[in-house]
Amino acid sequence: MGERVSVESATVAGDFRDLLKAVIHVEPLVEITPGGLCPRLWVDSLSITGEQ
Repeated sequence: MGERVSVESATVAGDFRDLLKAVIHVEPLVEITPGGLCPRLWVDSLSITGEQ
């Protein structure tokens, strides 16, 4: 696994429908955020660009 870094902003490339099809696992516990409840999703493949 690579090094973990903080990202100020990120862009996810691709089609939203393809992203939903690539979900392979939804963790049963959710994180409470200011925007609501947020489960962690595991996806098969994802293209992300961003700056540190």
